[in-house]
Amino acid sequence: MRCFSHVVAVLPVLAMAIDAMTLSIDMGWTTIFDEVDKDTNGVLDFGEFSAWLPALFANGEFGQHAVEESKAREMFDLWAREDSSIDKNEFQKCWCKWLKTILEPKSALVVVNVQNDFIEDLRPGYGIHIPNAREVIKPINQLMMEANFDLVVLTQDWHPKGHVSFGDWPVHAIQGSQGAMFHPDLNRAIPHRVVRLGAERDAWSRSGFDGDLDSILKENGITDIYVTGLAQEVIAGNTAEESVKRGYRTVFVEAGSRGISWSRMEARKKWLEKRGVLFLSHGADAVADKVQGMVEGSDRNPSLAYAHLQTFKEQQEVVEVPTAKPAQSPPVQIFKLI
Repeated sequence: MRCFSHVVAVLPVLAMAIDAMTLSIDMGWTTIFDEVDKDTNGVLDFGEFSAWLPALFANGEFGQHAVEESKAREMFDLWAREDSSIDKNEFQKCWCKWLKTILEPKSALVVVNVQNDFIEDLRPGYGIHIPNAREVIKPINQLMMEANFDLVVLTQDWHPKGHVSFGDWPVHAIQGSQGAMFHPDLNRAIPHRVVRLGAERDAWSRSGFDGDLDSILKENGITDIYVTGLAQEVIAGNTAEESVKRGYRTVFVEAGSRGISWSRMEARKKWLEKRGVLFLSHGADAVADKVQGMVEGSDRNPSLAYAHLQTFKEQQEVVEVPTAKPAQSPPVQIFKLI
């Protein structure tokens, strides 16, 4: 997992009344503010703010994540007043918009299109066979069983005959067909929701958000999305990108995803990381433990918090400058098989 420990200028880990083990949302923002305000002057300067970040960004049983000083400065500046201090009003805003999510995330596992027609050689002559696609099933099942997600959502391509996508892709996931069914080894015993995609002839399904995924997430108060499934550089990757755009903290679990083209997968990964998606590259046997720490809030990754802060900042800038054009994605979202 990426963190900021590779840089030279990192914040020192200081002893404080609030430590990584006792810091929790139950303390409330006023108690935390008073603890952080060491000189009791009613405002926080950068030194006070940065001194408690190592406790904020706990790393479970391994102590604290290192935090790059320049990133800490950006975190501070977004909430600070013109006099470079944070008063209680600004800290309350910081608490509501950012800190509460770090301390107590609500997490959803989104499993994208783990269906028969996308699994290699399961239906020869039909579908879009993704190399080694069977390998995603074990880690996804482990995530379902071992990480305490607040919500599990399975997306499902569900196309009528003559669907618009069949001009670019082989025929796949025809409504009611065996190819459209979820893979039989995918765990469906736990409670979950299903979002069907592309159910109308002219309805493209470029991401999981083309269905009613967003409304389901909002109904459940979800803040963090963990994306898995098929294919990494197409629907699954697009789902991660759209997730960030909509303000969710977004994690892509690589052990639970496979793609069609290695070069396109790498290009897509680089693009998504720039947009704020955190990639977890842990192996299939280790990823569930890692994710569980993040889901329960004991492993609070500064990369994820920083990306969320940048999304919040960009959304503010869009409001201020409504004519600004959004960055364009590289042309890897939809492509013909050759």
